[in-house]
Amino acid sequence: MNPTQTIIVTVLANAIVIGIIVYLIQKRIESSFAKKLEEFKASLQKSSVEHQIKFSTTYPKTLEILETYRKKLVHYSCVLEKSHKTVNEALSKNETLSAENYRRMIDEIYGALTEFYIYLHENRLYLPDELVLELRDISDKVESMNSVSVQLLYLPREPTEKYFDEVKRLSKLIHFPIALYYNQPEDEWAGILIGHTQEEVQKQIEKLEKFYKALRDTKN
Repeated sequence: MNPTQTIIVTVLANAIVIGIIVYLIQKRIESSFAKKLEEFKASLQKSSVEHQIKFSTTYPKTLEILETYRKKLVHYSCVLEKSHKTVNEALSKNETLSAENYRRMIDEIYGALTEFYIYLHENRLYLPDELVLELRDISDKVESMNSVSVQLLYLPREPTEKYFDEVKRLSKLIHFPIALYYNQPEDEWAGILIGHTQEEVQKQIEKLEKFYKALRDTKN
């Protein structure tokens, strides 16, 4: 074999060896990828099964919590509305409620509000994190409205400078544009603000109803 033939044979042999090595590497990569792909698919299937199991076991509890949470908010709203009605009736008769009556109303309001707050705290374990955040947002909104609404219970309706300043201050706390109602009788400003707080609480009740119905419908 002459030198030229030797070189050609050597080159071919090297090419064959390199080809075999490349082939083996590719097969190994493909095998590794296929294995990882199967593992990934198995992981997805496992996650899906776990999600279905979790959903099926927590679903009834989540519905129950939303339903009860809404009922507690409705109860609080009724207690608060009843308190304002009692104050308004006394004002219409030029009567003054006793400190005992005020204390009893405040106890009832905060008793109902506390039940509303505690219920979420005690049952959040059964709820998805996203839903817990939504419910917290509702409770924060209710708390803001309650703070203003309770202060309005004590506010005399006499059109004095103190009355005007207090209505404006409370309006700012909940970002209510009371200036839009300056054309209304001044002694009605407090009532307008009270009405707004009650409407906002009602909106939170409706939001809870939407959450409940949306979750209920996902099972159908």
